[in-house]
Amino acid sequence: MESVKILVDKLDENGFRRMLNSGFRPLHKPIQNTFKKEVADIIIGKNCKFLEIKNELNETPIFSCIRNGDLAMVLHLIALGANVEEKDSEGRNVLESAFTHEKIVFVKLFHSLGFEIDKEVLKSKCKVPSSMWSELDRILKELQTKNNPVIVSPIMEQMQNILIEEVLKPDSPKGVRVLSLDGGGIRGIMSVIILKELESRLQQKLQNPNVLVAQFFNIIGGTSTGAIIALALAKGKSAFDILKLYIRFRDKVFAGKRPYDSSRLEEFLKQELGETTTLENISKFNGLKLMITTTKADIMPPQLVLLRNYDIYCETSTKSALAWFAARCSSAAPTFFDSPKQTYLDGGLMANNPCSDILVELTKFDITRQLNNQPPLPLACVLSIGTGRPPPKSTNAATVSVPQGFGDILRNGFNQITGFMSLTKMFIDQICASDGAVVDRARAMAFTKHSPFFRLSPELPTEVELDDKDDMIILDLMFAARCYLHQEEKSFEQLVTILATYAN
Repeated sequence: MESVKILVDKLDENGFRRMLNSGFRPLHKPIQNTFKKEVADIIIGKNCKFLEIKNELNETPIFSCIRNGDLAMVLHLIALGANVEEKDSEGRNVLESAFTHEKIVFVKLFHSLGFEIDKEVLKSKCKVPSSMWSELDRILKELQTKNNPVIVSPIMEQMQNILIEEVLKPDSPKGVRVLSLDGGGIRGIMSVIILKELESRLQQKLQNPNVLVAQFFNIIGGTSTGAIIALALAKGKSAFDILKLYIRFRDKVFAGKRPYDSSRLEEFLKQELGETTTLENISKFNGLKLMITTTKADIMPPQLVLLRNYDIYCETSTKSALAWFAARCSSAAPTFFDSPKQTYLDGGLMANNPCSDILVELTKFDITRQLNNQPPLPLACVLSIGTGRPPPKSTNAATVSVPQGFGDILRNGFNQITGFMSLTKMFIDQICASDGAVVDRARAMAFTKHSPFFRLSPELPTEVELDDKDDMIILDLMFAARCYLHQEEKSFEQLVTILATYAN
């Protein structure tokens, strides 16, 4: 890499064009697959305008990589800042170009990023074989198919509709809006896709392309990967900026084998959140409250610790905590990263879904206000975003029993061992649960405060590890989130309508 750095250090835009003409195309068509991302980092780090330089086919790097079917490079170019809104020489956007070049994978990718699939437009711009139209129909069908939907009782649905009507009345008091973000490692990219679509819808509804999703909430809480998203939102990053952050995160932090080098994580967090930025001064938005969860694990039983950018009565102030360190403490997943100060572990061990804990915070605010003869704060909307629900599967955990002698061990030993393993996994999953009863409790608490409650958590296409780096898995997560939003259109539009009434 040192030789590449020396070469690039002397490179200007004209030199880059000459390099393209000579046949060396490190961004447009990299020949060295192993280090192509590192080379791209060095080149774009020198001059981001290299992303706009066109090859002999009049293609920028992202269009060239789409044509060549290089998913890894397309994702990396997006993370480095490639303009996905640009058109190719024929006036086609990235999705239309992907369809023209028969790259259905990229159709899924760019639809996940918000580009609409319009068959009539594609027919007018793209000449492709019939097999591509069949593939497109399969994608469109997948977008409309509900897989394992969450069943909410009719009485809860009725209450939700009543509360939505109440909060949308013109004379309804302006209330607090809550955003809760689950933990889940790289699966957090699903949360970001949901936030990106929410931000895009609000921009369209308000006819203002500059609004950011964080502007519409008063308190944002997050655990682990959700903590990183929460802090990035508060810092003023757009949802698309955070998506690019996630793609960079998996390459830079999940490098090598676990346990991962914690210094890589810390360096990344410092770079994205600021090395000296504290919780108190990270927020770009006036009055935005932040709550980050972590687990104090040097005592027994372990304790849930809430790192806040505000003070609350009878609680130790954490406002001066460094933002990157708060994210580090919240994301110190055991066996993935070591414990900061040998004290803190991942917040997901205590509150992987922090929504109930945020609502308890609001109750504490109300108690303090009541002691000062002030009315409680009205609650207008609670949005809880998950990182995906695992697909249901059978288990033999219920068959575990104590062996009745050596003969029983010989006959059923294997089943007993696998049963114990399933039981152990079931306990771990239950400790870190984000759905089911955890959501039911949060919904009940929100309803008690007369607020509608929105839970958005797509079904995972497959079991996904917290540190999965596979490009196709990342794409599948993004597309599954997009499919989910199509299927939950009615609820999602209600959410957008409520939040839009709070535009500044």
